[in-house]
Amino acid sequence: MLDAMKVLETRADNIAEAPAKKLAGDMLKQRADQWVSEVMQGNRILAYEKRGPDKDRTVALIKAPGAQAWDNWTVPMSMREVEPGVRLVMNSTKIKDEIQWKPRPAVADKDE
Repeated sequence: MLDAMKVLETRADNIAEAPAKKLAGDMLKQRADQWVSEVMQGNRILAYEKRGPDKDRTVALIKAPGAQAWDNWTVPMSMREVEPGVRLVMNSTKIKDEIQWKPRPAVADKDE
């Protein structure tokens, strides 16, 4: 888990302004701490989703959106549950990883 957190922090640092790495690290640590507190409660099965024959004893990592308020573990399951599209411009000069990112060619906007 620590390796994954480090990769995500580095990625945030590579593509955003200076405070992004610390912000990403803080957010990841908060989620890791929450999951550790779940682990420490014992007598339960921790899983990605609550399903199977032991679902009454299972605690799921992710939660599907519903009537309850979203929290750090709520994950959209449908395009209807995400925010409307936004226009993004990729600035590849800030990307310092080994992956050779290539932006998609611009397409004429129908709204213009």
